[in-house]
Amino acid sequence: MANAKNPAETGSSVKFSTIVLPTDFSANSQAAVPYAVELAKNGGEIFLLNVFEDIESHAMLATSGTGVALDWTGFIEEMRQQHAKKLKAEAAALGASGVKVKSIMVDGYAAEAIVAFAREKKADCIVIATHGRSGLSHLFYGSVAERVVRFSECPVLSVKPAKVERAKSKGS
Repeated sequence: MANAKNPAETGSSVKFSTIVLPTDFSANSQAAVPYAVELAKNGGEIFLLNVFEDIESHAMLATSGTGVALDWTGFIEEMRQQHAKKLKAEAAALGASGVKVKSIMVDGYAAEAIVAFAREKKADCIVIATHGRSGLSHLFYGSVAERVVRFSECPVLSVKPAKVERAKSKGS
């Protein structure tokens, strides 16, 4: 990997200065928080990252063959504002634990945006929770955490919550 240097090869110790902590505001994503906080305790900074996936692009794909035109502008802006408000509250709670936190919201598709953000910030680690999808749900939705692990240039700590809130869908 281009940015990663193996501390065992260089004789240096591992330091986590820049930690990316993705959140989708679910109970599952909260399971990764204590791990990110622990890694940041020795002077690290947590980038609390929310990826806003624009529902309009998903809706356009779903309705592209039907000729249906919908205006999602108001709904999307309201959702964006709700995400920003939740992100601010989550960052404040995280900051109360005594670590440096910056909250960031980016647009895009979750896995790709998380990996790109970590690369841009030259992150030392991504700490991400899993959602425990299986069966058809995993087949159709995949796993953001799995794709982040696969494509990240920095180490990824994948946290499986003790009690996984399984995504509710047919077939899982």
